[in-house]
Amino acid sequence: MEGAWSKDLWRLAWREGYAPLLEEKSLGAVLRACRQGDPRLVQGATSVPPASLSEKAPCEAGCALVFARLALGPATAREAEDWFAGLVSKASARLARSAACAGDFTEWVDTVPRDEMLSALALECEAELAKRRKEVAA
Repeated sequence: MEGAWSKDLWRLAWREGYAPLLEEKSLGAVLRACRQGDPRLVQGATSVPPASLSEKAPCEAGCALVFARLALGPATAREAEDWFAGLVSKASARLARSAACAGDFTEWVDTVPRDEMLSALALECEAELAKRRKEVAA
């Protein structure tokens, strides 16, 4: 039962919290990374290298949200992690719930099998991009 509950919450956090905040370029980059199994889209870490080890080092990889940031241009590990923290805060405000709900997405990304995460996140990116195209056409 808990798995179904968590599954719904990660989608809610993505659809209502994060996806609307991301630029189309970022959504497209995450979609391509999911389809191609890009190793730079990581699980279990916010950024690679972590800012705690090397704040000024270029961010080379990251979670789905940091990967979305990297599509906008180079960033240091500190810049990427600060952007991530700001995005989590904005998503939490959009969800009108605690940060724990926004955290349901990041927890899901980190804990489900990689193939499942890539496949499901690709579908979510496709859906958000299609929704935006439909809104523009209307």
